[in-house]
Amino acid sequence: MPCANTCTDLLRKGDVPIPRFSQAIVHSGAFRAGGALIVDSRDSKGNIQDQIDDAMAFVQNNIHCALVITPGKVDHDPVWDYPLDALRETLANAICHRDYGAPYDIQVKVFEDSLRISSPGQLPFDMRWNFSWILRIRRGRETR
Repeated sequence: MPCANTCTDLLRKGDVPIPRFSQAIVHSGAFRAGGALIVDSRDSKGNIQDQIDDAMAFVQNNIHCALVITPGKVDHDPVWDYPLDALRETLANAICHRDYGAPYDIQVKVFEDSLRISSPGQLPFDMRWNFSWILRIRRGRETR
């Protein structure tokens, strides 16, 4: 019978970091002055869902949200710097698909004009990735 307790399964069900996965956290930081000043920092621990929720709360606390008033509507519409669904999906992928054997944590860096999420690991089987087509999103504008 195959082992039912994979790394992701353990982290999905239990509290971490446990000794074997002490690096399985999300370290988040908000920076100003071109990255020279740290204005907020948080380590998100616990199971995978807790890490996703906590990291999302950190990002939402450190990015801008404009309130747009539409004529004829009673309520205003929030417009975030970055699409929240895309951020949650990116965080979930970074956490679920990270290399749990690597001794590094996931990093979320919120800058004044950009957001970076990095996850340790590499592509399997010495695959190479061509990043030339990826769009970088900076404060609601797509750039190449």
